Amino acid sequence: MARQVSFGMVKFLIFDYAKDLILSLLPIALREEVAISLGVSLLSGAIAGVVASVVSQPADVVLSKIAERSRSGASQLEALLETSSSLWRELGLGGFFLGLGSRCVFA
Repeated sequence: MARQVSFGMVKFLIFDYAKDLILSLLPIALREEVAISLGVSLLSGAIAGVVASVVSQPADVVLSKIAERSRSGASQLEALLETSSSLWRELGLGGFFLGLGSRCVFA
């Protein structure tokens, strides 16, 4: 749930910010055209999806690894800490962003 909430919050925030920024760069006459508005929304959505993916990817990777390694008897906190430290030891910071490219395309 944490990964979905963080993804959704960031995506909506960045979408609005990107849309306002892009529109502010356009001449006033172009801002009201339907095709331009759709293009701005498409570009803003793409930017927002990529940023939200980058922000929420570490949680997604950790939760996926926990599901792969699920041990009965370990508490959720123990599993989280064990998986995170294992990722850090084995792959460093990049390990928390495994699969980011495909996720950005999907988002």
